[in-house]
Amino acid sequence: MSQHKPADPLFSPKKFLKERRPERFSDSVRREIGRLDRGFLEYQLDTLNRRNKELAFEDFAKKLCESAICPNLLEQTGPVAGGDGKVDTQTFPVSEQVKLRWYVGVNDDAHKERWAFAVSTQVEWKQKCRKDVLKIKGTDRGYVKAFFVTNQFTKGNQRSALEDELTKGTEIDVRILDRSWILDQIFSLGLEEMAIETLGIEVDWRREVQTGIADYARELRLKEIEETIKATVNLSAISTEEVGEFLEAAILSKELEKPEVETRGRFDQAVAVTKKFGTVFQQFKTHYQYAWAAYWWLEDFDLFRTEFLSSLAVAQTLDYASQWGDVVTLFGLYSSAFKIRGQGDKTELESLRKQLRAALHSIVDMDDRPSNSLMGEAYLQIMALYSIGAPEDADQIFSSLLDIFERGENLIGFAHSELYHLVIELDDVMGDLESYEALLDYITQSFSDREGRSKAAQMWLNRGARRLDTRKPYEAIKLLGKSLAGLYQKGHEQELYGALNFLAKAYSEVDLLWAARASHLLASTLATNEYWTEGELLPGQVFSFIRLAKVELRLGRIHAALAWWHLALLISQGFKEELISEDELQRFDAFLSQIIVNSNHEVLSALANLPNWLVAHGLVVSESTLLYVLGYEELAQENTNETAEGLLDFIKMVRDVDLGIKPPPINLLAGRYSSLKTIVMGCEVEVSFPNRTPFLELAETISSALESILATVIVDHIVITEKRLVIEISVDDDEEISITHEVNDSDRDLVFEVLCSSFSNRKLNVDGQAVIQQWLQEFLIDVFSRIVHVKDSHTTLKTMFVEDQVMQRAVSFSSCFTALCHVFGDDATGSIKSILEMPEQRDFPLLRKEKWDAGFPKNPMKTTRVDSLKPSEGAPRLDMIDPEKSRHGDYKHHGLINVRLWNQATWNGVAFMSSKGTPPVLIVLFRNKGAAEKIFEELVETIGKDDPKNRLRVTIIRGVNQQNPHEYRVHLSENFEANENGKIMMVSRINTMHPQSSVNLDRFLRDYKQAGEYVLTFGVIDQNSSTPHLPTWKNGSYLGIRDLNVIQGWEVGRNSLDSVAIQSSDDPIIPKGVDAPPVWQLLKVKK
Repeated sequence: MSQHKPADPLFSPKKFLKERRPERFSDSVRREIGRLDRGFLEYQLDTLNRRNKELAFEDFAKKLCESAICPNLLEQTGPVAGGDGKVDTQTFPVSEQVKLRWYVGVNDDAHKERWAFAVSTQVEWKQKCRKDVLKIKGTDRGYVKAFFVTNQFTKGNQRSALEDELTKGTEIDVRILDRSWILDQIFSLGLEEMAIETLGIEVDWRREVQTGIADYARELRLKEIEETIKATVNLSAISTEEVGEFLEAAILSKELEKPEVETRGRFDQAVAVTKKFGTVFQQFKTHYQYAWAAYWWLEDFDLFRTEFLSSLAVAQTLDYASQWGDVVTLFGLYSSAFKIRGQGDKTELESLRKQLRAALHSIVDMDDRPSNSLMGEAYLQIMALYSIGAPEDADQIFSSLLDIFERGENLIGFAHSELYHLVIELDDVMGDLESYEALLDYITQSFSDREGRSKAAQMWLNRGARRLDTRKPYEAIKLLGKSLAGLYQKGHEQELYGALNFLAKAYSEVDLLWAARASHLLASTLATNEYWTEGELLPGQVFSFIRLAKVELRLGRIHAALAWWHLALLISQGFKEELISEDELQRFDAFLSQIIVNSNHEVLSALANLPNWLVAHGLVVSESTLLYVLGYEELAQENTNETAEGLLDFIKMVRDVDLGIKPPPINLLAGRYSSLKTIVMGCEVEVSFPNRTPFLELAETISSALESILATVIVDHIVITEKRLVIEISVDDDEEISITHEVNDSDRDLVFEVLCSSFSNRKLNVDGQAVIQQWLQEFLIDVFSRIVHVKDSHTTLKTMFVEDQVMQRAVSFSSCFTALCHVFGDDATGSIKSILEMPEQRDFPLLRKEKWDAGFPKNPMKTTRVDSLKPSEGAPRLDMIDPEKSRHGDYKHHGLINVRLWNQATWNGVAFMSSKGTPPVLIVLFRNKGAAEKIFEELVETIGKDDPKNRLRVTIIRGVNQQNPHEYRVHLSENFEANENGKIMMVSRINTMHPQSSVNLDRFLRDYKQAGEYVLTFGVIDQNSSTPHLPTWKNGSYLGIRDLNVIQGWEVGRNSLDSVAIQSSDDPIIPKGVDAPPVWQLLKVKK
């Protein structure tokens, strides 16, 4: 062993820590009343025969051996000195599981071997020992060990010689335990009261304990754990949650400063339980805590070293900085023990240093996990601190730590608080260094700022949760979205988890399911990260996985939903309480069943391998419905114990019942290319992409980010003018992260063409994620500027982007790139597929040739044409216009008027053409011929050349200006169909004509009345001309229309379909005799 001169061999780690951290130790006050010293107790043992205490000594010896050697001892088998059984007591066999209950007197073999115990008070102890051991041998019971307990004092050389002699002669391992051993055990184990009681010692001695506040809570918790272990823990199948309780008991014993043997025993027990039933993270934590206790509480360097090396061995199977940070801490203790007390070996210390540095460098290289990598850098600098010779050698280290702190400012996994407190501890030694002061100033200010941000965020979180409870989801989205950044820091994971789940609930309530999924996904990574870093399974994991399963179901992605369901069931098995209720299972099963029976017939073949899987995961209704729709009716009848008629009625009921959520079409994400869809305030958004990583994740991110940024437009009085938004993702073969986009706004659909490189998840380091977020922000702004109409742009945009911090929630908390990998691993898609495969899983190929209900389809939703409705009187009910009660899915964007193309075309007026024997022509005059052609091509394709359903609504409003009686207004809109719960988004176009005569209009109306129809087409007026070009009459450039609405301005009321065509400055002509024209009420509202 390489030694050096220690600085302070008498240094006490326990005393040092207790002075600095008294809260980690017992706060009880212990007093001994009277006197019970070693000499007095030795006298009591020496005089047992004179006081006729032989039987009492046997009882005492048994109890002592149960505490010090093994607890599984039988009661004595005879009256005195071995009796008929030849031994005073012996071990009885117990199972490995029962042994796990022991934490005192623990020996690796005592539960399975036969050990004999002989007890004697005879002065001639050697003769008595030979006699008892030979008797034990003579029983032929297969004893492996024999213990001889005597109250006599034995010389060490005589005792050893006799042990060797008897061991050799009997082939039994013989141990002689004399008075010195007895006294050592009594005082070291705190068994004084037991000795006084069993030996009948008359002494005025007792130990009084005034329990402290902290100890009181600790004792209660320790008792609770012990009762739980005794009453409810199945020792043959201990759950991961229960494993943690064994370690918690050991830590409580340590903090209560229980007798050393008890604390050691509890830690040994925790090690044994964790090794057999725990996760690798729990194994690491147990060894680490044992090493920590061995150094500071037990002051046993050899034990510390053993547990340190065990911690290191487990850490080498992990690549998480948090565990290696703990290993670095233990290395620091080893280094201190070597320098201060001369303990340990220099060569081993240097070898350990090299191992730790190599491991930390490997972690630093994993830059796709930015927080983990940066923490690795920090721990390398901490390692360097252990090697410096003098404080001034630490300048560069502190400068590096400052840089690391700055880079970790916006990383949730970066342990700011942990490193902050570690740096503070160095103040006494490093306080004079400028580099240390600079670091301390920075982290103190950062710590203060972060605390301030977190407090504000917690207030927003609480307000947001209250708004959600009061059914104001849009207000909740705003408040909860603002809370995220302030909670996105180490130490606030629980609050962030809550905020994300509340936010996801708010998104779900307004039908923004991709945004909800992104929030649930991030929440699940927070819960899962606790497992990866601390080794603890949290109920939050199960709850997050269940929520993700449900939102994936609502999105129609059955396979993803079932993968999350599987994980939820799997993780829930690690908890003793039931986390997934029967009601939860039944509701999930019911909705899945409804999706299956309402699905398109073409997708069913892809579900042929699921029936066995579904029943294995508790989804029995879904299994039966799937079998039925696939064509296995008899098997479904057998499984449900139903008649054919009864089963059909049940399947119909499943199809038609209102579960409060419309069943979505199934999205299998099959083929080389796929797409995701959503609706935001009536605008249909479709994202198409190559069906592989990273393009799937990019499509999910775009969908969630768009929903998030547009989430509150309904309450912000913003109108989305596009009926359809198309985003097409294409492949760039560059392996580095690169995303760009271009816009095509000249066609009927607004199309964003996104070019994305084929990068791997390993490229998603800090820089890679910054590239994605920067592009996403630019993309969202570009989309937003092109699809919305804002009435008061300055005020509205300031509210959204400054006060509500909408870009923060849309960009920073909508990414779906790394979240799936965090749960499923690098190949998330492959993992999901493997989850849905089972050994000996039977396929059920689709037997039906057509959909199961082809002969009796589901009744369509009842709708009403708007032109058949009668406008109501007065103002609409408040509950009809309250935006907080509206969902994005309620809106339908009727888009006969393509706003973007009409804006490009520029409507300048109308003209009329008449020819004898043909319908008259109404010509819409535009400036831009190309845009005008596309407008009419889209109209003809959408409603047909002759508009058979009369969808295009053309209204001419006359008499809108008393100053010019010939002035009229042309209003183009749509006769749409609506259901009673829907909200219609419809854009119309209005043009006011200012003729000096009504001759042309009168002629057109006369000819229309005679013909019963008219032709609608377009003409073009050049920029510097007032004479229009004649219509081209090409196919797709005109419509034949039957209906024309001609009304007077005074007839337009506030609830009229043409109310939008009346302007606040209008002065309509009111006929004589009309005292209360409807237009007055409308103008009053508009003004």
